[in-house]
Amino acid sequence: MNIYAPTDLRAHPEFWKELEEQWDHLNLPAPTLMLGDFNLTEDPLDRAPTRCDYELAVSALRDCRQALNVQDTWRQTHPMDRCFTYTSANNALSRIDRIYTQPEISQFLYDWSIDASQVPTDHKVLLVKYAPGNAPFIGKGQWSCPLGLLHDTALMKRITTLGQSLQNEINTLSEDDRSKNLQTLWESFKVDIMKEAKAAVRAQLAKIERKKTNLKKDLAATLCSETLDSEEDTR
Repeated sequence: MNIYAPTDLRAHPEFWKELEEQWDHLNLPAPTLMLGDFNLTEDPLDRAPTRCDYELAVSALRDCRQALNVQDTWRQTHPMDRCFTYTSANNALSRIDRIYTQPEISQFLYDWSIDASQVPTDHKVLLVKYAPGNAPFIGKGQWSCPLGLLHDTALMKRITTLGQSLQNEINTLSEDDRSKNLQTLWESFKVDIMKEAKAAVRAQLAKIERKKTNLKKDLAATLCSETLDSEEDTR
C-alpha cells in the first residue's frame, strides 16, 4: 500500500480512520508493505529538534497500522538511531517517509538505506531489499560496461589500440591458418575489452567508495552530535 498522508495533521485522524474502514469494507488482505510519505512521525527521535507530533494524529496512525498488522521494522531494528528523509525550509529534520511491514517478513528485509533520489524531489528515498524465502534464485546475469566509462578517455584509447591491433590481425589473417579465424579473434577482442573495462571500474569505484565511506562517517557523527537538536548549524 502506497501512502501520501495529508500535510495538515488535523486531517490525519479522519484519514487513517477512513483508510482502516475502507480496507475492512473491501475485505482486503493485510498489506505486506505500507510505505510512503506519512507527513507524521511516531517517535520523537524521528525529528530534529526532537518533539512529539499531534497526539490524535499519531494515535490514529497507530490504530490503523495495528489493525493492518504492520510495524516500523527499521525503528524496531534501530531503536536509538537517527536518520532523516526530509529537511524543512528552517532546517528542521524529519523521518516522515517510512516503510511499514508485516512482522512475518522482517527476517527477509536487509540493506536499509536512505539515499538521494534520482528524480527531482525535496525528499530522500528510503530503500530496503526484500528477498522472500520462496523467491526463485536469480544469478548475476551478463556483465555490462557502466555507461559512465564511455567518457573515460584513457580507457577509450586503450580500446582503440586493441581495435587497431585486431584490424591488423584480420588484414594479415591467412586462410590456411586453422588456429585463428574471424570469430576467435573477435571473441579475444571482446574478452580484452572486458578486462580493460573491469580494471577501469575497479579503479573508479575504489575512489568513489572511499569518498562515500568518509561522507557516511561524517554523517553518522553529525547525527550523534549533542547539538543536533539545539543548533540549526549542525542540522
